[in-house]
Amino acid sequence: MFSVMADAMYIHCGMLSPEAASIPVMVIDDEICGLVNRMKAGIDVSDEKIALDIIRKAGIHGNYINPGDDDILEHTVRFIREENYIPKVSVRVRPQTWQENKQEMLGLAKERVRRILTEKDPHPLGEDKEKEIDRILGKCIKNCVNR
Repeated sequence: MFSVMADAMYIHCGMLSPEAASIPVMVIDDEICGLVNRMKAGIDVSDEKIALDIIRKAGIHGNYINPGDDDILEHTVRFIREENYIPKVSVRVRPQTWQENKQEMLGLAKERVRRILTEKDPHPLGEDKEKEIDRILGKCIKNCVNR
């Protein structure tokens, strides 16, 4: 993570684990990379994001998702997904809640893979583009083997 924060290295799915051939592990790696990239982006402390007027309006122990106050709710809804990293396979619940369900990251990653494979079109590129990619990959492999 420190190397990414220092712009010294870019990591991608499959580099974080020796089990990279496992598609669910690649989904977990993707989540880790997403979190690291979110941390690298930093925290926006612009006047709009800090919103002192909203803090004053809500008060010290205020409710920032109060449906009774449109200004506060609108601001929270507009920015919460930008500032928080929302994981897809990590479990972020209290330990007592986790004990009831015992959902583990690998199991959730396997579910996500199944969902992706059933919901997504596995051929988003046209056949001509897929053939061109195969041609380029074949050329790369041939060059690597002949070295």
